[in-house]
Amino acid sequence: TTVCYNETFCCHASYSMTDMLPTISYHLLAYRGERGLAHDTYWMDIELCGLVLCEGDSCVIEPLEGQEQEVFQYLQLSATYSTSFVIPSILDWSGRLPDWDKIEYSAGTNKEEGVEVVLA
Repeated sequence: TTVCYNETFCCHASYSMTDMLPTISYHLLAYRGERGLAHDTYWMDIELCGLVLCEGDSCVIEPLEGQEQEVFQYLQLSATYSTSFVIPSILDWSGRLPDWDKIEYSAGTNKEEGVEVVLA
């Protein structure tokens, strides 16, 4: 699955799951733009590739009833960033970072396209 923001920044996902509930879906995000910091005093360019959980038309930040039954057997996210300054992050439902020993991370530079980052 691939989604692009203004055809300038694309995010790719590959995954398999167990016991997927019919009311729950996952949406792939791609965004390139500015973000205001410190009450919009400072602005910085960001590129974001992510996967969010949704139920119907509502995307949430807390687990849904029954969602704990779903398990990603495999999940890979990748994108080609325009900068070499890339900070990958993954959060579980508690808001904590996961055990990075269980996550594969790779980055490669292509002068024409930027930096490709893969999390698996």
